[in-house]
Amino acid sequence: MNIDGTAKYNEWLESIFKDAERSDVCSKIKNLPYGYTVECYDLLKNGEKADRGQYRQLYDSSHNIIFTYLTTAEAPLCTVVERNNGIKYFFFCRELYGFSFLNLSTLKVIDYVPEETFTGKETFIWCDVIYNPQNDMLAVDGCYWACGTDTMVLSFGSLFDYDGEEKIARDMLENGSQLSAIDFYCWENTDLLVITEDEDCNEAKIRISQEQYLSLIHI
Repeated sequence: MNIDGTAKYNEWLESIFKDAERSDVCSKIKNLPYGYTVECYDLLKNGEKADRGQYRQLYDSSHNIIFTYLTTAEAPLCTVVERNNGIKYFFFCRELYGFSFLNLSTLKVIDYVPEETFTGKETFIWCDVIYNPQNDMLAVDGCYWACGTDTMVLSFGSLFDYDGEEKIARDMLENGSQLSAIDFYCWENTDLLVITEDEDCNEAKIRISQEQYLSLIHI
């Protein structure tokens, strides 16, 4: 369930950002695809760096500010993807869990904040998004908190009405529970290739066919 915009979530955000001010010094610059960049600024409280939170500015290739946002953590997800209809999207996180994406043509934002944020149940942490224009699928590199890396697969179209479904590569591999790490390697046509590592640090490149992952996810 998406709790973005609920009173409980808004009150939680207010408790984090209340009395916070943006530093005048940029702490990091992230260079993104297609010439976009993001500048990150620490938040200050009483003149000192706050325990959490950042202010971020998204620039286009002409260095015009087109979007600003606050994030509760130094959230890793920050990239631009061009869908096969020619529209570019900025993927980011407002906090460690959930995801957001901005249509760079209309500047419309869709936010997904999992209800589990307040129930203690872990959800997948999005770190990177890799798009496949051949079949409109996304590979999401990330992990569950304190667990090995993994790759989630979902269709781009499902993001517009996302229901929280999480299907990871570990669920698609026969020995998935025995692997310590699974990382995206590449899309090869419509097949997903991942690099796996077992408990003895042995690596292997594994192919997951479109038939395999489509059998587990909703389109």
